[in-house]
Amino acid sequence: MKSNLVDGYSNEETFEKEGLEEAMCVGPDGVLKASEICPGQRAGYDICPASPKGRKIVDEAYAPLLKSGIDYAQILDQNHGGGQYLCYSRRHGHPPVPGSWMTRSMQDLLSGWKDTAGTMLLGCESAAAEPFIGNLLFSDNRFELNWHIGRPVPLFTYVYHEYLRNFMGNQVSSPFYQDEDTLFLRMAYSFAAGDCMTVVLTPDGRVMDHWGGRDFDTLPDLGEVLSFARALTGFASGEMGEIIARGRMVKGKKVVCPSRSYRTCNGAAEVPDVFSSAFSINGRTVQIFVNHTKKDVRIDAEGCIIDVPARNAAAIEL
Repeated sequence: MKSNLVDGYSNEETFEKEGLEEAMCVGPDGVLKASEICPGQRAGYDICPASPKGRKIVDEAYAPLLKSGIDYAQILDQNHGGGQYLCYSRRHGHPPVPGSWMTRSMQDLLSGWKDTAGTMLLGCESAAAEPFIGNLLFSDNRFELNWHIGRPVPLFTYVYHEYLRNFMGNQVSSPFYQDEDTLFLRMAYSFAAGDCMTVVLTPDGRVMDHWGGRDFDTLPDLGEVLSFARALTGFASGEMGEIIARGRMVKGKKVVCPSRSYRTCNGAAEVPDVFSSAFSINGRTVQIFVNHTKKDVRIDAEGCIIDVPARNAAAIEL
C-alpha cells in the first residue's frame, strides 16, 4: 500500500480502483488484516497467489525480471523456504484452511516462472523447502541467525547439498558486534558448509559487515575480504571444485584446534579457528579445513596433523 522508506510511494488508489482486496490473504474469520512482515519498510497486505487475481498480480510483476536474462533472482522474499502464507478465504477457489493445496499451488507457480526464466537461477529467502528444491536451486541460507539461540550446524547441507547449492545471504541481523571483525569467520563457515560466500557493499562501494547496518565507521578491510574470497574461490575451482559444489556432505574426522570467543547479542560464542566438513562424490571423499584467522593454524584431525594456512583452506583424502 505504501513504503515507509520511500517518500511519495503509494499504491492505495490502485488498490481501491482495481479491487485488489480480493487477491489478499485473509484470516480464519474471513477478515483482511494488515501484513506483519517488515512493517518498518512497508505497510500493506499479503497476496494469496492461489487466488486468480493474486496469481495475475505476481505473474505480471515478475514477467520483466524473468525475461531479463540475468543470472540469478531471489524470486521470493519473506517466503522462507518457498511456501505461501496462510489464507482462509472462501472466495479464492482453494480450501479455507491450510493444507497440501498450498504446496501444489506454489509448485505450479514456481514451475511456470522457471519455464519463463530459462537458465536463470531462482531462489528464496532461507533455503528451499523440499517440495520446491527443483525450482529454487540457489537461496540465501543465512546460518548466522542461529547464533541468536545456539550454535549453527549445516543440517540443510548435510541432507540436500548434492541436489542444490546455497549462499550465505546478506547476513542481516548478524548477532555479532561489528567492532569485532567476524565477517571472515562467517565466510569460512559458509564455505565449509558448502555454500557460496556473499559480500555486501555500502552505498560508496566499501565492504559492509552485514546488510541493514548503519555503522560505516568500523568496516572489514576490502582488500583482505577480497583476498580471502579469492583464496577460497581458487581452492574450490581446482580439483576440489566438483566435490565441494556437488558432493554429498558426510561425517569427517573430528578436529581439535584453537578457538576464540566473540561477543553476540545472546552472550559469548566460542568459535573454532578452523571450520571443517567432508564431502563425497563418485567414490571419493575429501575433508576440507578453512582457517578464518590471520595466522597459520595447526590442527589435529584424529591423529592427522595438518597446518592450515592463514585465511585459506587445506584438504585431505579420506
